Amino acid sequence: MIDLLERGEINGALVSRLTSQDGRIRAVTTLARTRQEFFQHGGSSYVDTPVLQKMKQVMNEPGRIAVVALPCQARAFQSLLVRDAQLRQKFFPVIGLFCRGNITEKFYEDYFNRLSINQAEVESVRVKRGHLEGDVLIHMRDGSQRVVPFMAINSYRLAGIHPKALCAWCDEHTAEAADIAVGDIFMKQFKQREIKYSAFTAHTPEAKALLQDLEQRRVISAEYVGWEPYKKVFRRVEKFSDTLASRCLAARITGVSSPKPDAKEKTNYFHTLAWLILFQNKKLSDSESGRRFLFTLPAPVISAIAYLVKGLSRL
Repeated sequence: MIDLLERGEINGALVSRLTSQDGRIRAVTTLARTRQEFFQHGGSSYVDTPVLQKMKQVMNEPGRIAVVALPCQARAFQSLLVRDAQLRQKFFPVIGLFCRGNITEKFYEDYFNRLSINQAEVESVRVKRGHLEGDVLIHMRDGSQRVVPFMAINSYRLAGIHPKALCAWCDEHTAEAADIAVGDIFMKQFKQREIKYSAFTAHTPEAKALLQDLEQRRVISAEYVGWEPYKKVFRRVEKFSDTLASRCLAARITGVSSPKPDAKEKTNYFHTLAWLILFQNKKLSDSESGRRFLFTLPAPVISAIAYLVKGLSRL
């Protein structure tokens, strides 16, 4: 995006971050116009962002605008193109981030209260990932920084605490509706390397030409893998997150409304048990008493629940 901006191909990009506004933790989307602003929004934050709302606000801005979006947002944008083809000329490239489920801003509010962090003083929250672990960097407005192990926060997400409700029914995780999809590359041959690589996938001819141009000018360094080999690493996870039968059974047991599953789908009862845990924790985190209970549990208990759900999802 910086290369596109500095060559005049775009006039800015919609990028997002987690910060505090009016004393509360909020996800914000900004039209970045400088190299410095891009770097201020670098890193993951694992929260739902108001990208589509911001796209509507910048329609009258001059020039082309790039967009960084979640898979569901990229899919929604594609549906808008059916009604207004001119949007394609206005917003390019749409860069979709791989996603396996999101959390709401309320999670950070509860978790920061647990850590005795004043929400109003938080400047930014970003995830800095390593190959397996990583840290969450919490930058304060006074210049100080708190560092929390990534898994300490991610365990709550994996356990189904404060999830975005629609994520339970999502079947679009690798942003195939975006021009370019970007995310972690989990293939064994890359995990063994010292540098942590990202997967870049072009889904449109214009995006493919863009990536080839960046590589030819040595703006990026890349090697070809192929989409189908990469998709194989997701198939085991997709059996858990993309088939409805197992989770719809869990939804009925916990009283959660759900769509109707395909009659041909088979129920995996290990997956049903995992979804039972996820749905129950969502219901708890939706209530004040449940929130207090979940965020007073010792961290090892939350981690154990997360690993249990993850283990069941692989069976």
